[in-house]
Amino acid sequence: MPLAPRAAAWALRMANLPGPFAAQEALSLTFPSSSRLDCRVYAALGADLSQPWYTWSWTDITAYVRFNDGISVTDGRRDFAGRTGPGTGGMRLDNRDGRFARRNPLSPYFGLLSKNTPIWATVDAGTGAKTRMQQFVNEWPVRWDKSARDSTVPIATAGILRRLSQGARFKSALRRAVLGSGPAAYWPLEDESDSTQAAPGISRGLPLAVTGSVEFGATIYPAGATGAVDLSTSGARLSGSTGLAAGVSTQWELECLVAFSPFPTGNPVGNRYTVLQVETPGGTYPAWGVVLINDIPTPTTYNLGIYYTDTAGTVAADYSNSGPMVAGQVYHFRMSLTQAGSNIAFSIYIDGVLQLAHSFLTGTLYAPTFITLNASAGSADPESKPACMSHVAIWTTNRTAPVSYLAADGYVGELATTRLARVCGEEGIAYLATSSSTVAMGAQPLATALEILRECEDAEGGTLYEVNWGLGYQSTLDRYNAPVAMTVDFDLGQVAEPPEPADDDQRTRNRWTVNRSFGSEYTAEKTTGPMGTGPEGPGLYDDQATVNVATDNQLPAQAGWRLHLGTVDEDRWPQIDLNFARAPALIDTWTALTYGSRVNFIHPPDDGPPDTIDAFIEGRFERWDTVVWRATLNTSPASPYDVYVVGDTTGNRGRVDAANSTLAADATSSDTTISVASPGALWRTGAVSFDINVAGERMTVTNISGGSSPQTFTVTRSVNGIVKAQSATVGGRSTKVSLWKPAVYAL
Repeated sequence: MPLAPRAAAWALRMANLPGPFAAQEALSLTFPSSSRLDCRVYAALGADLSQPWYTWSWTDITAYVRFNDGISVTDGRRDFAGRTGPGTGGMRLDNRDGRFARRNPLSPYFGLLSKNTPIWATVDAGTGAKTRMQQFVNEWPVRWDKSARDSTVPIATAGILRRLSQGARFKSALRRAVLGSGPAAYWPLEDESDSTQAAPGISRGLPLAVTGSVEFGATIYPAGATGAVDLSTSGARLSGSTGLAAGVSTQWELECLVAFSPFPTGNPVGNRYTVLQVETPGGTYPAWGVVLINDIPTPTTYNLGIYYTDTAGTVAADYSNSGPMVAGQVYHFRMSLTQAGSNIAFSIYIDGVLQLAHSFLTGTLYAPTFITLNASAGSADPESKPACMSHVAIWTTNRTAPVSYLAADGYVGELATTRLARVCGEEGIAYLATSSSTVAMGAQPLATALEILRECEDAEGGTLYEVNWGLGYQSTLDRYNAPVAMTVDFDLGQVAEPPEPADDDQRTRNRWTVNRSFGSEYTAEKTTGPMGTGPEGPGLYDDQATVNVATDNQLPAQAGWRLHLGTVDEDRWPQIDLNFARAPALIDTWTALTYGSRVNFIHPPDDGPPDTIDAFIEGRFERWDTVVWRATLNTSPASPYDVYVVGDTTGNRGRVDAANSTLAADATSSDTTISVASPGALWRTGAVSFDINVAGERMTVTNISGGSSPQTFTVTRSVNGIVKAQSATVGGRSTKVSLWKPAVYAL
């Protein structure tokens, strides 16, 4: 049976390359032809995954890799239709001496082959080692041949998204912020209403016991939390051991959130309402606390302050200028104490703002070992009555510029990329990003770390990906007018297999309704053109999304950008194969590419779109051994990210397209002038230089004349190799005249 025209053309193209192509494919020639690839594999045996990857110790296990089976790795996403999934990979290890059997006590690696052992693979084709895999081993299965003499371990590897997607620990913004800074003692106070004790927020912590009528599940609590305790009933207290060892301390800090509703009334000026007290057995001052101070009785004005008692029980107090405080408002209070020579220095912060700093208190500081919420500083003072207490925490280290106070409102207004970096930092996830975001997020929800990261990804429109045994993020800004990072030539045989473009409706969406979490919604629709909902288009493709952005004003841009991406009218190229045995010149460029790099594929096959394939790499499958190295790229169109730049002369990025210009008269295939009708705004007259699209033919306009419609365009024809006569109407529809790949307004 004869080959189909496209396949026949492909076979002819490959046959015209130097050397017998079919024979090379069948024999898997050495690479390059005179030497083998230098492949290396390293394992970070016994690595502490809580530490940065660059601190791990690596063991070279190359000698045990069965390269005949090859090494493979997959990562990224299929195209911009979905999210990135966990990267996968694998290789087979020689286990004849039992060293890779995890439970073999005679293995020299016994006790070091844990799940999620980091693995690192490189390839050197003569220009230096190139990293091709950075994943974790998640399977160590032992296998034997039929003789039971040849033992191997075909390890399976995966990226960090595999681990992050398993399990479902939900944490509030405040809990995540506090835990991310390593507290020595912590009580979130987010317990449910039927609780009988206040659970600790860390594994080594101790619960607080209840005295009196403590109301868990308070009606007042900060937006960044999921609950609080109400201690406004007389006699209601929580108390217990902090779990810290008694003794001299060089520094400790305490934070809590508190609200009063209403404030106490009918009390004398200067009366102290003790919100919280810690005891430090030993030291110059055995008790420290947080107090609410009545400053002016009429009208009543309250401030938060710090108090301390000496060994004789004498009370001293310093209060901040935080007042006038508002009833029902939640305040973040932080006090920091440091031994400074023979003095104790202390500071008070309210909602992250320094209110008071003293450094001249003579004495020795001790660690707090006991804590009481809603205690009294002295028997003569009435009890304080906080309607909300939440997230009480103690640190024994000197934190630098802590920002956990920002979590109180759930970080409303935080940029998406800022939230991504912060959450990764709180979770100990290695993180890499190259630009910031312009999208402001709403309140951080009660969710898993990965769900919060995905929420940022959805709102900002970028992509999470795996890199350096952690996560990277390519924001939308990274793709705007991105430079081409690699060019691949079909005619040089650098594409290994006949490509299979997709011309389908997988991503077609010409109406988008976007909702804001707990907010309003906005609908954007494209009604005209070949991708619209009107008579020229494919019909209605309706979709919706919910995004956690800060304000309803952001919704038009959210809907409009999704509409723009969903109405791209060009082929997708979901699979393009590279064979580096035929394209060694691409190796250094290929291995230097970062996620989402822009690539061009020039001289595509005949009988299809004549233009260069302009795409972003969304994912890859790569396989290599010591003689063969191949890759398959998943791509998506790059054109949606060519955005308008004022004054730019690159392509058409600095020009605004016409809305409804059409060809006013027929033109032959050789005419160098065309007549263009514009019922709206006219095109600028005089000498110009830009490209237009007329029924798929690319023309360069060099001059425009005429003060009314129609205008005359002087053009250079067939810029993209398309030679044809142009008709003013086709099938009863006017032939449109528009900029060639016009830029758009960005999100």
